[in-house]
Amino acid sequence: MGKMAKNPPSWLLALVAVAINVIWALCYPISKMVMAQVPPGALTCWRLAGAALLLLPFMRRSDFPAGPTKKEWLILALMGAIGAAGATGLQYAATALTTASNVSLLIGLETVFTVVMAALFLGEPLRRRTWVGLATAFVGVTLISVDPRTLNLFSGHYWQGNVLMLASIGCYAGYTIWGKLLAGRWGASALTVLPFLVASAIVVPGYAWLRPASFWHGLLLPPHVLLIVAIITAGVTAACYLAWNWLARHLSASQLAYSLYVQPIAGAIFSALLLHEPVTPTFVAGAALIVVAMSIGVPGAPPALPSAELADPA
Repeated sequence: MGKMAKNPPSWLLALVAVAINVIWALCYPISKMVMAQVPPGALTCWRLAGAALLLLPFMRRSDFPAGPTKKEWLILALMGAIGAAGATGLQYAATALTTASNVSLLIGLETVFTVVMAALFLGEPLRRRTWVGLATAFVGVTLISVDPRTLNLFSGHYWQGNVLMLASIGCYAGYTIWGKLLAGRWGASALTVLPFLVASAIVVPGYAWLRPASFWHGLLLPPHVLLIVAIITAGVTAACYLAWNWLARHLSASQLAYSLYVQPIAGAIFSALLLHEPVTPTFVAGAALIVVAMSIGVPGAPPALPSAELADPA
C-alpha cells in the first residue's frame, strides 16, 4: 500500500479511530431496536459469519507472514473464540437485558482493561499521566453511567445485563491485545478474517444446535430488518474491524484503548435520540471528564512491536 500505509499521518490515525468508535456507538441503539425481531444469538451469527464471508475475497496473501508459528495460530484462535465470538455473543446477550445507554457507557471501562493488560502482556508503560487519565476517565464513566438518584446501573432490572457487558468488555480487551501481538507480522485482512472464521465455526453450528427454532427464524427476516442487519454486518463489523486491525500496526494498545472513550459519549447521545433513553444531568459532567482524560492520559509513541518475538528463530 506504499508509503502511506507504512507511515500514515497522526491526524489520519486519529480520524479513523474516532470514526470507528462513533460507528460502534451507533450500533448499540440500532442493535437494541433490531432485537425486537432478531434474537441475540441470531444477530451474533449474522454479524460474525457475514463479516467473514464479506472480507474473505479481499484477504491478501501478503498479509500472511513467512513461516507462521504455532503460537501465532493459537493467538488467532483465541482472538476468534474469545475476542470475537465471546465478546459479540456476550454483548448482544447484555443488550437484551439492559439499556443501550448502559452498554455504550460501560464500554468506556474497556480502556482500563486494555491499558492494564497492555502493561502486563505487552510491556507498555503505565506512566503517571496514564494513571491520572484512567482515574479521571473512570470517574467520568461512573458519572454518566449511574443515576445518582436511583443508582440503577448495578441494581434491579439491569444488573444481569451490565455484568454480562463487563464480561464482554474483558473479551474485547483481549482481542485488542492479541491483535497487537500479531500486528507486526500479520496484515489487517488476515487478522480480521481468520478470527471471524474461527468465531463463525463456533457460534453458527452451536447456536443452530442449541436453538434451532431461533436460528431459522433469524435467517428469515423481513426486508427492512435484513437491510439493518446487513449494515451492522458490513459496516459496523467487517469494515470497522478491518480498520481497527490496521490501526493496531501503527498505534500502541493503550492509544487504541483511549479512543474507546468516544463511545460512552456518542452512545448515550444516539440512545437518547433513537430510543429516547434518558440522559441524566450528570452526563455533561461525566462527558467533560472523559474528554479531559483523553487529552491528558494518552500515552506517547508506541513501543516497538512485540510480535517479532513470536517468529521462529533463524
